[in-house]
Amino acid sequence: MIDRLARLLAHPLVIREPFTELDAIVVLGAPLAPDGALTPAVAERVAAAAALWRAGGGRYVIATGGVTGSARRAEADAIADALGGLGVPGVLVERAS
Repeated sequence: MIDRLARLLAHPLVIREPFTELDAIVVLGAPLAPDGALTPAVAERVAAAAALWRAGGGRYVIATGGVTGSARRAEADAIADALGGLGVPGVLVERAS
């Protein structure tokens, strides 16, 4: 049962039904790679948030996450940069979490 649940949770987000636009899409931070690059988990969150934004899921996108481990920058800054690279403008950054 646990293996089945783990496989289900490992699948990327897929938008299957129409939804109502909400106020914001919040991208939760997670540790970055030692060189400051996005880890696969963070990259997946960024891609899902960009897809939701493009589909009209929210007016604002908020990147969260502070400096963890040996990282030199906040997770939120790395997330915001990646979202900007995917065409999401004006990402709000919250570095205190």
